[in-house]
Amino acid sequence: MNVYKKNIRSHQHNIILNNILRGPVMKVKIFDYGRDSKNYYVIYKVTEIDPEDQQKIQDKVEGKAELKNGDMYIKTYFEEKYYPLGSADASLCMDDFIAREEIEMIIYLTSLLGDEKFNII
Repeated sequence: MNVYKKNIRSHQHNIILNNILRGPVMKVKIFDYGRDSKNYYVIYKVTEIDPEDQQKIQDKVEGKAELKNGDMYIKTYFEEKYYPLGSADASLCMDDFIAREEIEMIIYLTSLLGDEKFNII
């Protein structure tokens, strides 16, 4: 695929995303993951979210949510069989599994805030 077609496709994806999700867009990145004395865990770093929405998420989220320097960190524990980054497949393509987990967290947090906040169709 040439660069022109690739740029057009990327632009088309952005238009589609903007039509589906209008409004502020939070960003979620996996900050840390592994195992501690309790279970397996993932810590998500949530940025570009206003204080009112941070409070709503803190009140509703499953897991522990903390604020540090204006960013939110959410630590979620998993039983080994449900740990999304522990499978053999994940070890082969960890970047894909991390990206998928970040997308799923955005969807989950958006659902906590309510669809009206983000004009979800």
